[in-house]
Amino acid sequence: MTNYDCFLGSFSKYGVTGMLQASTYVFFAYVGFDSVATAAQEVKSPEKSLPIALIGSTIISLVLYVGVCTVMVGLVPYASLNSDSPLSEAITATPYGRWLSILMNLGGIAGLTTVGMMSVLSQTRLFYAMAHDGLLPHIFAKLHRKTNTPWISTLICGIFCALFSGFCPVDILGETTSISALIIYIFAHVSVLVMRFTHKDMPRGFKVPCGKWL
Repeated sequence: MTNYDCFLGSFSKYGVTGMLQASTYVFFAYVGFDSVATAAQEVKSPEKSLPIALIGSTIISLVLYVGVCTVMVGLVPYASLNSDSPLSEAITATPYGRWLSILMNLGGIAGLTTVGMMSVLSQTRLFYAMAHDGLLPHIFAKLHRKTNTPWISTLICGIFCALFSGFCPVDILGETTSISALIIYIFAHVSVLVMRFTHKDMPRGFKVPCGKWL
């Protein structure tokens, strides 16, 4: 329990300020959840599938995040995790750390690859919807003849992602993404509240439990 002693006491060292500073990076982890909603047009029964996917993925991710962080802090002191690869640092402390760290690094590369693909997928669907509503040029809504996907939007997003990831520092990209996600989520939640009054008759396939009091 030595590594957990700092969490069982008071927050005298970092306090609420440290928690708020850490929370600025947390929004990056929530970017993947909105990808489920952006793919609603490609789902057969979105009113049933999307709530299950959103709630289920949130619960699974919560359990995995808390579990992995708990194990990491149990293996090494939290101060040793202040690195670019904290999971590898924690695994290295185990008897099988050398080959396990290599395996985890490969898994991290594969995970980041899927994150990038999902980000491009969700962004192209957003561009498609905005172009369909007249908020962007119609070229963003142009579909491929064979795959029936917005290939021009995919190409543009892929080029921008490659350029920014190749020339911008990773920490700056992470902070910018977190700040952008926070701003987007604020506007999205405000829009949902406003639409309760401006679009009362809009059909809603799923209603949040206790939504009247939230």
